[in-house]
Amino acid sequence: MNKMIFAIFWPPLLLALVSLLVTIIFGWLIPVFLQDIAFLEQMLDLSRLTSKPVAAGILFLSIVWIFYQMHELWQWQKGKRPTCHKCGGLVKEKQGKSGSYYQCYGCKSKRDVANQPQ
Repeated sequence: MNKMIFAIFWPPLLLALVSLLVTIIFGWLIPVFLQDIAFLEQMLDLSRLTSKPVAAGILFLSIVWIFYQMHELWQWQKGKRPTCHKCGGLVKEKQGKSGSYYQCYGCKSKRDVANQPQ
């Protein structure tokens, strides 16, 4: 269960970290280190001004993604989502060369969508 929770939530949490890095790099590091170059002054001002809205947008997407994953987990716990045939964990549907298949978030096992028990 812990492995599955980690697999579900690490991508949106990584995206939240990217928003923090955008703020640090474009709002502080680049303007501080390049402030002495005169012809970059307007670009540095633009970097400072846009870093926070861009980071806020990325953070917003991350939060929406987290809530979506929480909804998927909740639906799985209620029994309304397909489960893994080996461990009973939450699965995601993917497209492969031979068609759609399910892959478990926890144990990473794969199964064709057509083989889903009713």
